[in-house]
Amino acid sequence: MLVDGQGQAPTTATDTTTPADEADVTRDIIAKLRQENAQLRADGKANAQAAKDLQALKTSQQTEAEKTAARISALEAQLASQATQVTRARVAAKYGIAPEDADLLLTGADEDTMTAQAERLTHISTTSHPSAPVQGPPPKPVKKTGQEPLRDVARQLFQRD
Repeated sequence: MLVDGQGQAPTTATDTTTPADEADVTRDIIAKLRQENAQLRADGKANAQAAKDLQALKTSQQTEAEKTAARISALEAQLASQATQVTRARVAAKYGIAPEDADLLLTGADEDTMTAQAERLTHISTTSHPSAPVQGPPPKPVKKTGQEPLRDVARQLFQRD
């Protein structure tokens, strides 16, 4: 440390900073940041409005042919969607799939894919009926007395003769 002519260490500006000065600096920084934030939000709103205005201008400058082409492409997309729904309904009806299940289970884009899915679902549903394993001896045949069949069944169940 260097000592000045009087035998004391020189002081710097940071040595004399008080907490009150630091608080003032912090407040100033926060105020500047808030102003910048408000300006950026205002600019963002102005940019959003400018984008809407630009889109409106582009739409107004479109030729009738461009408007018609856009409308045709939207209608073609709608037609394709409806054709897929009709195909899905036809395949579902052919294979006995419930309409509420068809949208979930028949996800193919064409009839061949949906038909393959339906065939597989039909195969799975007809072959996967597991039965419970047989436990214990088979039931004894019911003795027919003819007079009280329910009592005879109860006696057989509880093995009382």
